[in-house]
Amino acid sequence: MISLFILKKFGLTTTIAKKTSDKGLNILDFIIDRFDKSFSKTTTYLKVKRAVDSMIADNKFLFSPFEYVEVLIPFGLKSVNFLTKNNLFRIEEAKNIILNHTKNDNDFLFTKNNSNKFVEAHKYFEKYAASDKDNEIAYISIFWKLAKKGKLNKNDLLNMGIDDSFIEEMLSKGYLFEMGDFILVATKENRDIFNEFKKIKELEKQKKLFKDMKKNPSEAVKEYRKTSNLLDLEECLLNLDDNIGTLRKRLSGKTLEEIAKPLNLSRERVRQKQAKLILLFPKLQEDVIFKELFQTYEISLESFLNIFKENEKVFNYLKLRYSKGDKELFDWIISSEIPKNQKEDLIKIENKYLSYDGSIKDINRVNFIGEILFENRKKINYFTQDFLKEKYNQYVLNRGYKKLYAENARSLFQSAEKSDFSISTRNGKIRFHDNYISKDVQKELVDVIESYDDGIYSMRKVVEENKDLMEEIDIRDGYELHNLFRRFISCEVIKKYGRSPEFQIGHNSKKTFILNKIKESAGISSETFANQLQKDYGLLNTSTMAYISSNFRKYIGRDKIIESSEIIPEDKSFYKIMKNKLGKNVYLYKDITNLIAKLGYDYPASQLILNECGYRFSGKMIWKNNFPNISAAFTNEILSNHFYEIKDEEIYKTIDFFSVMSRLEREFKVIRISSNKIVKTEFLEQQGLNLSLIPEFIKNVKKYINYGEYFSLYSLIESGFNNNLLDYGFEPIAYERILMTDREIRPVNRTGMIVFQKTRDRPTLEKFYSDILSSVGIMDEFDFKEDINTKFGTNFELDEIRNRLTSYGAYYSRPLNKFYFDKEDYLNEVYGR
Repeated sequence: MISLFILKKFGLTTTIAKKTSDKGLNILDFIIDRFDKSFSKTTTYLKVKRAVDSMIADNKFLFSPFEYVEVLIPFGLKSVNFLTKNNLFRIEEAKNIILNHTKNDNDFLFTKNNSNKFVEAHKYFEKYAASDKDNEIAYISIFWKLAKKGKLNKNDLLNMGIDDSFIEEMLSKGYLFEMGDFILVATKENRDIFNEFKKIKELEKQKKLFKDMKKNPSEAVKEYRKTSNLLDLEECLLNLDDNIGTLRKRLSGKTLEEIAKPLNLSRERVRQKQAKLILLFPKLQEDVIFKELFQTYEISLESFLNIFKENEKVFNYLKLRYSKGDKELFDWIISSEIPKNQKEDLIKIENKYLSYDGSIKDINRVNFIGEILFENRKKINYFTQDFLKEKYNQYVLNRGYKKLYAENARSLFQSAEKSDFSISTRNGKIRFHDNYISKDVQKELVDVIESYDDGIYSMRKVVEENKDLMEEIDIRDGYELHNLFRRFISCEVIKKYGRSPEFQIGHNSKKTFILNKIKESAGISSETFANQLQKDYGLLNTSTMAYISSNFRKYIGRDKIIESSEIIPEDKSFYKIMKNKLGKNVYLYKDITNLIAKLGYDYPASQLILNECGYRFSGKMIWKNNFPNISAAFTNEILSNHFYEIKDEEIYKTIDFFSVMSRLEREFKVIRISSNKIVKTEFLEQQGLNLSLIPEFIKNVKKYINYGEYFSLYSLIESGFNNNLLDYGFEPIAYERILMTDREIRPVNRTGMIVFQKTRDRPTLEKFYSDILSSVGIMDEFDFKEDINTKFGTNFELDEIRNRLTSYGAYYSRPLNKFYFDKEDYLNEVYGR
């Protein structure tokens, strides 16, 4: 097909051109003068052919180099280096080139579909060629190369012998477009592509800018300004028609008052004028660089100047044009890859510092003490006043905070006691403690306290009776627990905190409490009395002996509590009534006291009275005296029926009941089939359960699980474990309680779905979280929580995970929401070291 574009160029209408093209005339037939007047819109095919034949015969080709090359190049002429205005092909040579040319798929032919865009491109070339005849052939050569391939590598053009300055000139005039390594003809279609390309390149440039700003802010800004086509603030101000200079003054730091007063204008009028001028500003480099950052973060002038090395004028421009963000700039600083020392300098500007957990804190004595305690938590058990002072002063001087130097050790220690990362114990010592206690654990602790009757207690009792819980929250003794409650845990039943580690429940003072206990204990030795108070209330027996010797000497005779008629009922019918009312194996002491009161008597339930009724007591527990101890009494009660219900009553929350239940479960005499129901295994055996399946189940689990591995009943089953005992379909709690009877399968937690570890040590949640983190090294905190809960079927909360991990020695970045097991990984990513 002959080009419609070529045919129409010589004056033919679309219809004639198409008809002529379809006839298959040789392209040489149309190498004629474009200004030939013998053609018109009515010219027929035969007239065109006769005219061409006549011109060929007479050798009358009238054409310029532009027309000659324009026609020959697409049809096989590969080189035009020797074509100049003064050295043209002879006609016969041109004719032979064209007539003998064999068409192939790589030849370029204009078609109806692609003609229009080249017509448009040709207009640009004609305009340029007409004005620069010296470069006409080179220009036409570029055009046809581009017309054939659509785009050319710039090196291809240089290899064609075309001067680089000539290409740059055409690019600058808009006849060509440069897209990366390629050159395109300036068609409308290509212009749209080029505009999109420019947008993409600008976005890429901005993306690189923001990425580089995370590493070296000032250098990144400097590099962007070198390549940006936008005006900067200074250039814009040069073109600004600000006849009274108000905006320039404002950008230089002058206040509205300072500008308005000499001009006899109101501040509001000046502000309005400036706001109007700012709106007329085009998009500046400063807008691209700082807009998002400025609108997101709250940036001070000092920080802005230090980070970006810009002048105050730029900062004031941003203040006038944009509203400041409310997010802490520290988040951006920490998440950046700026070197650690620069980060610390930038944060220090705002009188803050970067804490060990990745958070930003105020520079003060209390916070620095927390850092010192944390750094030394694995090296030093406890700090004394003098030792803390030594470590503290060394810390502040090394970091250049001489103003915070401590002269007085006692005053410093008092500050240390206020730290959220300290806990005090006896003899004026202190150590690191996170002090974060989850709401669930706080409730568990409060529940323990609320289970106690009115009286004076020592936190030693709570610690001794809840060792697993104490290990979970890293509490070592009653003094620490006492201070933890006083500072961080609200417990309404504690009416008063006494001398550490004592506390008061109810309204009776310690003196009244001890006196009442003395009256209840007539007939027993003072040493037994003191030992009983230590067992039941945690009060040290030596302290109790000293206390009653100082305050209640008249009640002591021959080292015994003296009997008194005031507290012994003389009415013998009283004992008969009491025996009729009593019958259970075990009671709480207060239940017997309430019973006596309901019967209309005002007697304490002393040991003498209980002896007459066939019972004995120790502390808060009373049991039938035909049992040697409280354990035997509880055991008899639990095993007296096939099923036993643990009611929501105080007696079932006592340490005595808990101890008996644990023993019976270890001996496989009972199985807990729900949270509050027990069944005798003897009964289950009668129903067809092979009791040997229970130890076999434990044995198979231990064989299936590697030593040190963590698992839950959920993860065990999900991993494909199977056992005959599982086929009985007990509640999960039954299988969990069975596993807990083994000394080598230790529970990590005790609420919700239980996670176990196969170990002989005592596992903790802190160690569990840390071991999981150690397997990945670095992990997003939300993914970490999700992975654990998905794998083990648990419902651990993120706050608890975060605080337990950091207190155990892991590292955490709050801005990045990541956990780090290794310190070097933490420093490299958070501090950019």
